[in-house]
Amino acid sequence: MKELKYLLLLLPFLLAGCREQPRWMKALQAGDRSMVSYHQPAAQYSPAKPDKEQSRLIEQAKRYFAGRPGMLADIASGLKRREREIIDDPETGSALTDNQGNLAITYFGRYESPQIMAGVKVLLVFDQDHDLSKIFVYEVPLE
Repeated sequence: MKELKYLLLLLPFLLAGCREQPRWMKALQAGDRSMVSYHQPAAQYSPAKPDKEQSRLIEQAKRYFAGRPGMLADIASGLKRREREIIDDPETGSALTDNQGNLAITYFGRYESPQIMAGVKVLLVFDQDHDLSKIFVYEVPLE
């Protein structure tokens, strides 16, 4: 009986840890790079004021990539670059939206000794269902 009492006390914590991961997380962990495009997006993005649900998604993505050092750099490694290696893992930037209401989260990785290009931008695009639909990776020139 005592064991059952402890199990009932631990059950909420066990269930919280067993939450289903979003499909995009599973796909990236499995090495699926089919959603990656190595060019700038055609859509125009502007700064976003994320709502509560979008803010939760942004924090979820930040935690996901923070817990997987090197994953964004690995995704960016498929880009044919003019410059040298990226200094560290790309750092999180701003939240953006396009005219269709898709949310984009930017990451930027600086080059070690930039000459023409400043670094690499990684743009994670989430659709209205909060599923990662596309990842754009492209170089950003020095300004």
